[in-house]
Amino acid sequence: MNLQVVVQVAFFLLILFLPSVILGLMVRITPIYQITQNKSWMRSVIILGIGLFCWWITVTLLTWVAAYIFYNVAVYYFDTSLGLVDGITRDNVTQYNFATINELWLRQIVPSWFKQACFNENPIVCQLADAVDKLGSIDGVVGLLFGLALVPTFLNLLLSRHFTRPHSTLKPNMS
Repeated sequence: MNLQVVVQVAFFLLILFLPSVILGLMVRITPIYQITQNKSWMRSVIILGIGLFCWWITVTLLTWVAAYIFYNVAVYYFDTSLGLVDGITRDNVTQYNFATINELWLRQIVPSWFKQACFNENPIVCQLADAVDKLGSIDGVVGLLFGLALVPTFLNLLLSRHFTRPHSTLKPNMS
């Protein structure tokens, strides 16, 4: 295994678990912690709210990673078998790499009632994203990403529950 693969795997695990740990530690902030100690129903609401927020952040990050991977596979496919899209040079692909990945990501993450034909105003970026969409879509992967995001969310729920558990005073043993 070379260093690049190790770095990519480490980055993926960092994206997957870092939000859950950071959000789990946020319940230790004094005002939030005091609210969780006073009312048990509020503890449950805060834990579930932070867990839902963690799930949303993780899905968003994983969807961007999927768009990045899918775009790079499509560019490799264009280079090896079909050539580039008509009217687009290799320099355009290099120049608008990040913008096209963000366009693909927005097409997946934005709800259908807010979708546009293209979120970017640059026609080259829209044309590249359309060409990648013609090869296939990451729609099938999104369901898997939603499920994969449950793993760090579960970790976040456990951490939040642990960090907000009520502390009781110890009773002296009178025997």
